[in-house]
Amino acid sequence: STPMTSDRRCINGQKRFSAQQWGNLARQSYPGYKGKYPRMQIWHGARDPIVVRKNLDDQLLQWGNIHGVSFSKNLTNNPQEGITKVVYGDGTRVVGYNVLRGGHVPKIHTQTMLKFFGIM
Repeated sequence: STPMTSDRRCINGQKRFSAQQWGNLARQSYPGYKGKYPRMQIWHGARDPIVVRKNLDDQLLQWGNIHGVSFSKNLTNNPQEGITKVVYGDGTRVVGYNVLRGGHVPKIHTQTMLKFFGIM
């Protein structure tokens, strides 16, 4: 969902779907797709007044299901103090970052992002 969705239950974190159901929603958006899915890195500001933390969790469930990986661990203060890295599988396909003092557009660590996507 997006902040512009007409279904406010989604951005308020009130949708209750399993990882499989979230994954199915993504796969059903292009049923004939047979290619590889992109790696997913999701950043969320904990002080976001528009999108709640549960949306980060749901996105990670969705992309974890798409990639066939599940939650493995949280790494606090990673890549710096006040950020928790949420790792799915071995962390090469799906990761999330919960930025404690971040708002709707949290500060993203460019080097962390570039390294994850194999650009540097």
